[in-house]
Amino acid sequence: MTLIIIITVILYIVVIGWTWNNLADISKIKKIVVIFIEVIVIYLLTIILFNISKIEINYESNVIESSVKNTIVILFTGLNALIILPYLNKQIMTLKETKTEINSRKVMKKLVILLVIFIICMFFECGYMKDTQRGILKVHQVRTQQIK
Repeated sequence: MTLIIIITVILYIVVIGWTWNNLADISKIKKIVVIFIEVIVIYLLTIILFNISKIEINYESNVIESSVKNTIVILFTGLNALIILPYLNKQIMTLKETKTEINSRKVMKKLVILLVIFIICMFFECGYMKDTQRGILKVHQVRTQQIK
């Protein structure tokens, strides 16, 4: 568990630093607010994905479900943020700075492509979350049987 915590902290530091850098010319306070809001949105999307992925999974107790949910959601929120936020903010800043309609169209096209890729990744991630939950439950069951 310690390794997961260390990896997650490093992941969030990288996300915040990279996103901060891509938010170039806005004030520090606005950067903090933007990053906070974006991470919250990614967190909410990840919770929705987790809830969809756990539909067919039966947990022995609410404690186990809560522990698995917290671990998976926090880790996957960081991964999703790493995949989407730096590039998204870079494109938004480019859109803000572009003066011509042609450049604006290019940036908007890139944003639409990013959205489509993100949606496709969410489908795969939902399946991966389901597999991860099943794997965690198998490990838990094996450990529980060893104790008995």
